[in-house]
Amino acid sequence: MDPSDTRRIDLNGLQVFDMVMRERNVTRAAERLALTQPAVSHALARLRQVYGDPLFVRSADGVRPTPRAEGLWREVRGALEALRRAVAPDSFNAASTSFGISLAINDMLVNLLVPDWYAHLHAAAPGLTLRLVTRTLGDTESRLAQGTLDFGVGLFYALPEHFGRRELWADQHVCVFRKKNPVAALPWNLETFCSVAHIAISPDGEAFTYADSALRYAGIERRVGLVVSQFSAVPALLAQCDLMALLPRRLALAAARQYQLEVRETPFPLQPVKYELIWHERSERLGAHMWFRDHVAARLRWPD
Repeated sequence: MDPSDTRRIDLNGLQVFDMVMRERNVTRAAERLALTQPAVSHALARLRQVYGDPLFVRSADGVRPTPRAEGLWREVRGALEALRRAVAPDSFNAASTSFGISLAINDMLVNLLVPDWYAHLHAAAPGLTLRLVTRTLGDTESRLAQGTLDFGVGLFYALPEHFGRRELWADQHVCVFRKKNPVAALPWNLETFCSVAHIAISPDGEAFTYADSALRYAGIERRVGLVVSQFSAVPALLAQCDLMALLPRRLALAAARQYQLEVRETPFPLQPVKYELIWHERSERLGAHMWFRDHVAARLRWPD
């Protein structure tokens, strides 16, 4: 069929298509749209007839778009976002709406902050399906730009154009090591800091991290002895090894209480670190996203 025949194009079907492209999974798309899985499948079947293309093929963890689908998405996603903004109601009622949000966040923040926060979130928005995904350097920004992710929380470098950001809290990097580490008996200065091997936390496996960026800005290089992909692995490693980690203070203090670790200020000044919520500007005026931004700013916080 000729896709230029707009009488045959189903706008609701295009919205289903848009969500499946974002999620790469029919079941998750159905959940976020508050539809049944058969309803999503039927909508896709109608689009396949219109465009004469399968649009999606099965993959190990969901579906993979065809080249025709990729091209179609580039054409329609901006128009769909503009249409949603144009027809969105003036007020969004989170208490009575079924909707989905995806948020990239690191594992340590999930463990420390999400249990308390989620209780408030669920009470305010019982119809919300929240999907937490691993925060990866660079990947969060690219997924936001692609439209396959709604928000990211964490420490971010300079963001590309067309991103929004809101500071949630500020913190400071500190040094963490076990109390029996020989470094504890040495003069606490820059030479000592540079003599100890560090644990670097990098979800993508790269040795250069946000902490290294802060150090380089201060004109300092550290020696990395171990790179791990998860923050939650660091405290147990520090408790058993003569390594040091550079962590934001709140994370460090939480780890120190559980694993009896030593926390010290860096022997040189560093710029504070800022935890932020970020999003792509295409969702700036979406009612659900506006509500979620305000809720995160008010409720996602460190426990007393």
